[in-house]
Amino acid sequence: MVTLERIQSGAHYPSAVATGAVIGLTSDLLTRRAPRLILRHWLWQFGEGQEDRRKQQSGPA
Repeated sequence: MVTLERIQSGAHYPSAVATGAVIGLTSDLLTRRAPRLILRHWLWQFGEGQEDRRKQQSGPA
């Protein structure tokens, strides 16, 4: 409702409102997914992924 009011009153162009919505939704998505992605990377680098990397580095047995 605020979006329509801002456009109708001439305070913002429709493209500015749409751009703000895209930026807001993108930042929301990144904020929600970042902890999972960081944890996955951390576990792969320092935990479970070490065994897989050792196998890849040593080559075929």
